[in-house]
Amino acid sequence: MAKVFYTSPVNTESVVDADLAKRLPIVGDNMSRIIRFDWDPYVDIAADVADRWNREIG
Repeated sequence: MAKVFYTSPVNTESVVDADLAKRLPIVGDNMSRIIRFDWDPYVDIAADVADRWNREIG
């Protein structure tokens, strides 16, 4: 998939050649630097956010 779609592999043991690694957004040990968003608090306010978005933007 990395060669076709230029997506980073999720398997931390995947081996990506150096030329391909230059074209991927993030590989190897840098994968641990990805910030994961905690969606649980958002779920409670999602409807309010959507309403506000529709009033102000939509």
